[in-house]
Amino acid sequence: MFASEHAHLLPAYHHNVLQLMVVSPTTLYAYWEISERTITAVTRHYNTAWASMPKIMRLYENNGTLSSISHDVTKYTDHSVGDAKSWYFHQLTPARSYTADFGTYNVYHQFVPLLRGNIVRTPRNRAATIDPGHPQFEHGHAQDIWLNQGTTLEHTSPYREFSTYSVYHTKEGVHT
Repeated sequence: MFASEHAHLLPAYHHNVLQLMVVSPTTLYAYWEISERTITAVTRHYNTAWASMPKIMRLYENNGTLSSISHDVTKYTDHSVGDAKSWYFHQLTPARSYTADFGTYNVYHQFVPLLRGNIVRTPRNRAATIDPGHPQFEHGHAQDIWLNQGTTLEHTSPYREFSTYSVYHTKEGVHT
């Protein structure tokens, strides 16, 4: 098959996107795209070719509720993803909130985030136990407790201050 036959399967959005999706209680899937404009800004700033920069996906874990990825997030793992456009995270903890950053390391091995993903929560790996007197328990069986947690906090950051590269109008910033 020719590459053009599959072009419709992986569209290029031409903007920055990082999306996390729950696969199972212990697995997440992430896909991302970083715009040429952002790549140009980063490579000019660090005076380094994009191909030689490490591409890192940093996955943050929080045992809090879906309503918060707190400011005291301390557990994270870094994954070198090379030139991949998607990644599976396996052996995660069920019933935890996760978010991710895509970035690189600078020359001092400090992580520089370029994209921020949405927040997801892995489900429990066992059935919930709800007392018969609880409002979730109706007509002798428990309702799905996940139905009421449809809110996502895509713009919540685990940091008090979070900065990434800004995109400017053509006259103000990087010209590609």
